Amino acid sequence: MSHAHESAAANEADRRTVRRVAAVGAAAIAATALATAGVAQGAGSGAGGTTPVAFDRPMVLATTSPGATPAPDATAVPSASASPSASASAPQLKIQIAYERVGRALTLTFTFAGHVVEPLAEDGTALTFPTPATRDIGMGETLAWGDGNTADVPVTGRRCPTGPEKRTVHEVADSYSVTNTYAGPGTYTITYSYAACGLKDGRIAGSFDITIPK
Repeated sequence: MSHAHESAAANEADRRTVRRVAAVGAAAIAATALATAGVAQGAGSGAGGTTPVAFDRPMVLATTSPGATPAPDATAVPSASASPSASASAPQLKIQIAYERVGRALTLTFTFAGHVVEPLAEDGTALTFPTPATRDIGMGETLAWGDGNTADVPVTGRRCPTGPEKRTVHEVADSYSVTNTYAGPGTYTITYSYAACGLKDGRIAGSFDITIPK
């Protein structure tokens, strides 16, 4: 084989090696990204191990006012734009629940996006909220971890507009996390409910299972 042919063959071998290294590197990056966080997908979610678990889609709770058309991205993945349309008669809200589990410690992260109707004080006077408002604009929330522990947030001193009272639609954008540590292994059903004025049935709710390993 001539020197030129030998050089060409060596260069081609080098290129193949670079391609193999790049492919392995990309796979390693993807695996690392997958292992960093989990998202609640629905019944049966949860895997063994002591590292954070991950699923390919989040649990998304979405609701509208009665008779409204649901937001087009009601089941969107986390990277999707969350910008529900709203009118005075059709507020819409989406809550995404993602989770990370390390051993028996489970952290839920709630992300709110959408619109609700502003509540009133019990005497009917208007209340003031920032724009966008946090979840505190609602009428309370309940969270049961499935092991007897709860993280409820009751709200008093306010009510929703009734009859001819003015209804003001207000944007909501918020995110917060809460953690529970389970005493033992098993499959637990987590249930969550958020109440707010203007939503269908007055609240948005859902549940999913999580398996805590030995």
